[in-house]
Amino acid sequence: MSHRRVILLALLFKCFTITAENIRVPEDYPTLQEALDRARDGDRILIAGGTHRGPFSIRTSVSIEGEKGTLPILYDDTSPVRIIPLLLVQNAGEVRLSNLIIQGGDPSQGVGATSVGILAIQSRIRLSEVSFRNILQYGLLQIGGEFEAEAVSFLTPSLPGRLTDTGLAFFGVSGVTTEHLVCDDPILRQGITINSGLPFGARTSLSRPFIFHPSTGAPLTLPSPPSDPTQARLSGIRLRIPSEEETAGVVVGGPTTLTIEDSYFYMGPTRPRPLSPTAVIARGNPRIVIRNTTFSGVTRGILLTTGSPSLLLEDDTFTQLGTALTLRENPGSVLDLGGGPLGSRGGNRFQGNTSDILLDPLSVPLPIPARNNLFSPSPLVHSTREDGGLPERILLTE
Repeated sequence: MSHRRVILLALLFKCFTITAENIRVPEDYPTLQEALDRARDGDRILIAGGTHRGPFSIRTSVSIEGEKGTLPILYDDTSPVRIIPLLLVQNAGEVRLSNLIIQGGDPSQGVGATSVGILAIQSRIRLSEVSFRNILQYGLLQIGGEFEAEAVSFLTPSLPGRLTDTGLAFFGVSGVTTEHLVCDDPILRQGITINSGLPFGARTSLSRPFIFHPSTGAPLTLPSPPSDPTQARLSGIRLRIPSEEETAGVVVGGPTTLTIEDSYFYMGPTRPRPLSPTAVIARGNPRIVIRNTTFSGVTRGILLTTGSPSLLLEDDTFTQLGTALTLRENPGSVLDLGGGPLGSRGGNRFQGNTSDILLDPLSVPLPIPARNNLFSPSPLVHSTREDGGLPERILLTE
């Protein structure tokens, strides 16, 4: 190949190669949406501190970062007439958000309330040091794709008493990884839901015809969630659960394999404990592993309800609970507290609970493997049946 031809090919390659750019807001473009409209796959958008008014639509694989030393706020000031997500990410490849606050509208300031912070459809979402505030129904609602987050928090709302229905909700997402999610102010009715219930739960007024595109105002047609299994890992979760009706830390349904590690679920000393707050609820047939996690003060630690989930516990602490483990209508479920078929090492501690285990003895295989566990003062096992019906041997502890 001649030298001239080599030079020509190099020039052609350079012409057709698109390099990622750093785009600054407001230096390069006055608004974030203008920057998003002109961004190409791989571009990095750096936004200055202060308030950036939405809503926003993201259609390319981009990174949106708050500049170092600042904490920009993506703010919703739309009218209350339409339900519009503050950020819509649709078929966008991979989108990274870091060092930002996702903040909904404040009706006390004449601004409509925000129902959805981030709506992600068939995209890969990566969050780092992102906080949510003033979101009514879903901090993040994701259908399909993948999700990864580190250092996510939910902040005290500007209106006292406002609760967010669900912090993070996933439907048909192939992979979910969350590390260091914190909510120490009890503002989430449900912290995280994975493949559980309808995408727009019974509590909400959301339904498919009533979610609109931020840019066009047209109704959004949302896809049905894929049915492929979800692999989910939650690590370093710290959730304070409100003392309200139907509240929970994590709600999971099948098909999901869920691991919870190094986490803490608790309910602060508010009013007398009602009957509903639960740290983890499992529906359907998920496979759940919980390690080195503490459950404190809530009415129920873990509730297995309907279907046949499997639950493996290792080195967990259940203290000052109404009931640590509740099993309802779970024929074929597998519960392993130590040395059982799922391979648990045990090492769990049950201390000061009103009931350690509440179950229907006709639907759960007995005895339950529970080697290397500490029950203080002694194992407290009760039946959901009116006649009791508990056999003599419930726990296999030796």
